[in-house]
Amino acid sequence: MPRDDRLTLELMLDTANRLRGLARQVGRRAFDEDDVARLASLHLIQRLGEGASRLSADFRAAHPEFPWAEMIGMRNRIVHGYDDLDP
Repeated sequence: MPRDDRLTLELMLDTANRLRGLARQVGRRAFDEDDVARLASLHLIQRLGEGASRLSADFRAAHPEFPWAEMIGMRNRIVHGYDDLDP
């Protein structure tokens, strides 16, 4: 595995763990009422999509079990279509 892919995956794993921790800490009910938690979640989801876009095409092709295109698409929607999102 190329070094860049390994570093990107490590960052993505850290980001996913932060997102999971935030979801556990806040809980669904509070999450629905907490703008800061929702915006933080959007940022973390954006980071996951950015990481997915930085992985080599070979790595993504070797791991079709992950929804790479959807992750990248969500990142693009958050970044470029923010007025269409309901945080």
